[in-house]
Amino acid sequence: MIKISDIVFEIINSDEISLEAIRMGILNLSAYAKKIQSLVSEKSRKQASVGAIVIALSRMKKKLNNIPPLRPSIIIEDMNIKSPLVEISYDRTAKLFRIASKLDQKLLPENGFFTITYGLSEISLIVSANLKNKILKHFGVQPKGIYESLVAITVRFNKENYIKVPNVIYALIGALAGKRINIVEIVSTFTEISIIIKEKNMQQTVNALKYFFYKNELNNDENKKNYA
Repeated sequence: MIKISDIVFEIINSDEISLEAIRMGILNLSAYAKKIQSLVSEKSRKQASVGAIVIALSRMKKKLNNIPPLRPSIIIEDMNIKSPLVEISYDRTAKLFRIASKLDQKLLPENGFFTITYGLSEISLIVSANLKNKILKHFGVQPKGIYESLVAITVRFNKENYIKVPNVIYALIGALAGKRINIVEIVSTFTEISIIIKEKNMQQTVNALKYFFYKNELNNDENKKNYA
């Protein structure tokens, strides 16, 4: 026979918001028990009372106190803004793969922004807007898509904090999701994450990420504004 406590644990373990709420001690157990009562009854194949579910949640709460937070505390070493940018995408073919690999480094200014991603079916480049025509000329074929008026907000981490702590990317993306900010692309390296967004969302994104700031500095190649 399946125990009600096991079913309740399975349900709340798949509900990240409620799981975090009970871990923090702010979940209304009675209200949540009523919410999942029908599901618990269905899974246990018998009528589960609200009281029994509340008891299961109360016992579970003590165990969950030792679970690390869903959104870890993050130390951002530095934040940098690059704009304006453009994304150019091509279908991935053997020919275009060779063309991409032969991009002349002379095309790329030392302080410009340049990333290239080889997907299973696409090749995507995100570059400084002033490189757009040079890239198009280099490939010499019609791209799959061109997306302009983009901004890259790059955050840098201490390598131990970034690599060893679970949910770092989730915490950053969650901060933007709460503000309903559309993320066009995400590009990451060993200790950096670049979030690509539309220019119109730049200030809102910076404000959302300020919570994670470690240093009160923000480098902006365009205007050197301090948003701290």
